[in-house]
Amino acid sequence: MELVSGLAGPAVRLCPQYSPEHATTLTLAAAADTIRAVRALPGRAVAVERALAGTRRCPGPLLFVAAETPQLTPDLLAGAIGLLDDFDAVLGPTTGDGWWAFGLSEPAHAALGPSTGLGSLTVAALRLGLRVAMLPTLRGLDTGADVAPVAARCPAGSLFAATVARLAQQPAVTAP
Repeated sequence: MELVSGLAGPAVRLCPQYSPEHATTLTLAAAADTIRAVRALPGRAVAVERALAGTRRCPGPLLFVAAETPQLTPDLLAGAIGLLDDFDAVLGPTTGDGWWAFGLSEPAHAALGPSTGLGSLTVAALRLGLRVAMLPTLRGLDTGADVAPVAARCPAGSLFAATVARLAQQPAVTAP
């Protein structure tokens, strides 16, 4: 099993609710929490990359994880991996038509992967012939309005949740 985590996307989407500096701090904290959840899975390889290139040569099942999903837990990831024993693919959608996880039992199917990043299009492509298991829908970190609700769903010890709490104690800073 190979786990792949995309790199954090542009922090600017969290503006104007957060300054560019705070938005960057939040996206980095979200990515750190995501990577920590992935690394907590014993015996699993971790690769941090943004593209699907080269993944067809990986042996065994493959699970892609969106980098900014700080509410991930090892149990949630283990459940997704376990479903690949019975399904060709798994898809964890987010609010806003994105995805937090995309798994394939056969890496050769990577060409059907989430290249557009849109969960609904990925489901449509996979349903053309692959057996797809749907994972729970998680709230995406798409705008500044998503920050507090996502932080509320983070596991104990979350850097993202701690960063949100720390920033909430600071005076509001508006983007220029």
